[in-house]
Amino acid sequence: MFILDVISSLKKEDHFDKLLIKAGQSLLKKSSNSRNHIFCPYCGIERINNITIDYPEQSSSSLEKVAFADHNYGKVFSALDDVELKKKAISFYNKSIENYNKFYNEGDQIDIANAYRNIGLIYEELKEFKLATESQVKALEIFEAVYRCDHEDIAMVLNNLGTCYPNSESKRKNFLFASLRIDYLTESYNMFKRLMRDNDNFKSYHSPLRST
Repeated sequence: MFILDVISSLKKEDHFDKLLIKAGQSLLKKSSNSRNHIFCPYCGIERINNITIDYPEQSSSSLEKVAFADHNYGKVFSALDDVELKKKAISFYNKSIENYNKFYNEGDQIDIANAYRNIGLIYEELKEFKLATESQVKALEIFEAVYRCDHEDIAMVLNNLGTCYPNSESKRKNFLFASLRIDYLTESYNMFKRLMRDNDNFKSYHSPLRST
């Protein structure tokens, strides 16, 4: 976990910027053939609490790399135990969504849905339950439109929605929220059961069942 170690231990040091850029470029060089491992292909990064990226002029190909880079920045900062960095993660995810929308067609938006799902998880950690729910619903709508059948991604978002409703001082709201939680969690549970029943590979890979 070299990247996380660098960020956690050196975020207040003057030489943090150069180390993060070097780490990102090293990781990019090692995995240049895998879009899922692109981390920091661009220089121009400022201090940890005010990060910007100086992007060059974008072709369609480089725009895609920018979107994946922003997405991976979101993953890194969302894993840190710092409220401001988690908010920065949301900003990077939103940038990735903006760029994904420039080159993805309607049937190929899984990365967009994943970004919305991750944003929802961050908002839930920050106790912003309304925003968490809105993001998870956006992810769910995209996943359902793409897959059009039972799928692990749909079941996981339903599970996430089942945890997005907080306790309230209002008994009426608590009853409503409890009903929604039960509905979403039950639907998620039943979908996972169907997937495990109908797909031996899924069953062997995901047993015992656990939330993520």
